[in-house]
Amino acid sequence: GQLWTFALGTGHYVYENYVCDEVHFFASSCGCFAAVPLACGLDPYTWCLRDWGTCMNHFNSRLTGCLADTKQFYYNLWDNYLPEDAHTRCTGHLYISVTRFPSLQNEVISDFETREKLIWAIVASICLPVCFIRDFPVAVPGVGNCIDGGFSNDAPCLDGRTITSSALHREADITP
Repeated sequence: GQLWTFALGTGHYVYENYVCDEVHFFASSCGCFAAVPLACGLDPYTWCLRDWGTCMNHFNSRLTGCLADTKQFYYNLWDNYLPEDAHTRCTGHLYISVTRFPSLQNEVISDFETREKLIWAIVASICLPVCFIRDFPVAVPGVGNCIDGGFSNDAPCLDGRTITSSALHREADITP
C-alpha cells in the first residue's frame, strides 16, 4: 500500500527531466499518484506536498488509520487537487487500468468525458478492497463496478516502446 512513494519519486524525476506533452501515461493502482499529475502537466511531488498532510491528519483521526477507509475520502482528495479541466487534459493522454468487479476482467480507461469519471477511475484503480477501501466496488461512470487495476493488469503497456516503472515487477525498466 505504500508503493505509491516509488511511483511518486519516479514521476517527479520524469517531470523534472522530460517534456511530457507528447507522452502517454499508463497507470495501475498506486501508479496513479504519479501518472495522473504528469498527464495534467503537474509535478507529482506537488501532490505529495499538498495532500499528504491531509491524508495523515485524516488517518490519525481514525482508529484504523489508513485501513478500511471510504472511497469518498479518496474522491474528495483528488477532487480538491485536480484542475477543473483535468479530464480534458487526460483524455487520450492517460490510460488507467481498473479491474471490473466481480468478473476480475481488466479495463483500460482513456476517455474521460467528465471530471467525475476521471476521479472515479483513479479511485477505482487504487481501490484495494477491504484493506484500504471498505466500501468497494467503485462505480466508474460508463464502465461499471471496479476495484484495483493491479489485480488484472499491474503493468499496462502500449507497445515495445513503453518504458515501465514498478516497485513490484523486477522485469520493469525502472525498479527500486
